Amino acid sequence: MDDTKKTGFATMERGALEEISRKGGHAVHAAGKAYCFTKEKAREAGRKGGRALAAKRRKMAEEAGQS
Repeated sequence: MDDTKKTGFATMERGALEEISRKGGHAVHAAGKAYCFTKEKAREAGRKGGRALAAKRRKMAEEAGQS
């Protein structure tokens, strides 16, 4: 039985939430504070994530082999 009640943004209709999000996005871009990925930055971030995942998988494989 779930006795939790929705509060705050969870009580709002989806359209209203999307409008608030849209306004926030426009405001941050207008202020010049939005971060936009370049192709190079996106590629760098993807490589970083791939290396981290590969390292995690290697570590888990090593631990499984030591059991």
